[in-house]
Amino acid sequence: MIVALSEGAAATPDQDQARAAASSAAETARSALTEMRAMLGVLRADDSPLPLAPLEPTPPQETVAHAQRAGYPVTLSVVGGALLSPSVAHAVGRIVQEGVTNAMRHAPAASSIAVRVVHTADAVTVEILNDGADATVGTAGYGLRGLAERAAHAGGTIISEPVGGGRWMLRAELPMTPPEPADHESKERT
Repeated sequence: MIVALSEGAAATPDQDQARAAASSAAETARSALTEMRAMLGVLRADDSPLPLAPLEPTPPQETVAHAQRAGYPVTLSVVGGALLSPSVAHAVGRIVQEGVTNAMRHAPAASSIAVRVVHTADAVTVEILNDGADATVGTAGYGLRGLAERAAHAGGTIISEPVGGGRWMLRAELPMTPPEPADHESKERT
């Protein structure tokens, strides 16, 4: 997200838009540093108490607001609403972040980046669709691989593919309740 915001600031001739993108990049960088400090606190080897609480997932609204302030044509639609488990909420937040960042980076000429989150009784679906993709966009990056792993961890699936007419879609389907983690220790003892 920081790279995409910075590239957008450098590419636009509009000084106000460049300033907004630079401010959003700085705000995102501060948030990333806070998250990194929290992760490092969890990994500390000494026995002192951890000063940091677990981080809350980044809500899709926040990601969309950052991109909008930077001048990108991003919209958000949320259908339904439900209390999500922590792993599903984190997955939704990261999928929206990565999908919007990818659209900003790989579809800079997009006139629309539409984020849609649909809650049903059984699942939450996240879809990011942009209209600025070209034939050179690939799927071999670490971001998409990481999202596939995150979706699988939450018991869901993700696809990222062209859908015709210069449009690209990232779509994830996650169960409202993630699967129970396997207890390898008890299985090994029995």
